[in-house]
Amino acid sequence: MPKFPSREWAEAFCKALNESAEYKSAAARWEGDIIFLATNLPHELGVGDRVAMKFLLKHGQCHGSEFYQGDAISRADAPYILEADYKTWLDVIAGRLQPIPAMVLGKIKR
Repeated sequence: MPKFPSREWAEAFCKALNESAEYKSAAARWEGDIIFLATNLPHELGVGDRVAMKFLLKHGQCHGSEFYQGDAISRADAPYILEADYKTWLDVIAGRLQPIPAMVLGKIKR
């Protein structure tokens, strides 16, 4: 998997969703784009202090992704925006933190 956060990571995540029978079943009736907004990014990543990755989701399929950084983040829009700092997203990606409990604890904001 490419390094998070990047355009390549967003594309790979979208592809992984499309290859997941579990996601296809769980999201069969879901329709709505989601943005993952990552904040407090380390300077050495070279993408600025925050980025947004939008996933175009409909009925168990990811129909594409978009990557926003810098001033372009203000143009990113979706019905659902999930915001968390870099370390929280890494914990979610690694499976050390589940998304729903992270939202309840306020680590991921909606």
